Amino acid sequence: MTESIKIIRSLSFWAYIFLYGGIFGYATFGTANKAIFLWILMAAAGSTCIAMKNKKILDTHFRANVNMADILISIVLLVVLFAIPSWLGLLKSLILLILMFCYIIWYFAVLWKGKLWV
Repeated sequence: MTESIKIIRSLSFWAYIFLYGGIFGYATFGTANKAIFLWILMAAAGSTCIAMKNKKILDTHFRANVNMADILISIVLLVVLFAIPSWLGLLKSLILLILMFCYIIWYFAVLWKGKLWV
């Protein structure tokens, strides 16, 4: 396993933990405990890690596809976050978790097949 593969895997893991953790934390806990700055910082750190991760992908065509997929899923998550009323908090969190989980499973399946660094 080369060093660039390890870097992409590590960056991917932390990018999605931070970005989706920030979105999910805001959806679940909101601003009730004044943790809005924590969610914003987590999302910003995750977005930065995603940008760094995508720069490491060597195949330019696939890098563009992953960039668009990252942007699209982030927009969908934000739309779902603000479109579902807050009184449906548990349902909103469940929908977000399902969307995040499906995307992460797809991404890591492609990553472990070796298609990201070919």
